[in-house]
Amino acid sequence: MGLPLDADGKDGKSARAARQLAADIGTATGLPLALFDERMTTSRVRQAVAEMGGKTRGREAELDQLAATVLLQAFLDGRRA
Repeated sequence: MGLPLDADGKDGKSARAARQLAADIGTATGLPLALFDERMTTSRVRQAVAEMGGKTRGREAELDQLAATVLLQAFLDGRRA
């Protein structure tokens, strides 16, 4: 699950809410949840789209989906290392 840390790497309101949601999901399902720093994922996606000549304006939902994909891939790559 994405963990929206502040720019300085500290927990802000969003990160605390994400930690609580992860704990609630874990309690309800009995499954462990991994939290992964999601800072800069949207920025990376915006940069990649721009480099390919694409437009990002008005495409927030698509950018969020791509950012989630980047987050998942980074998490999986980190587990392999």
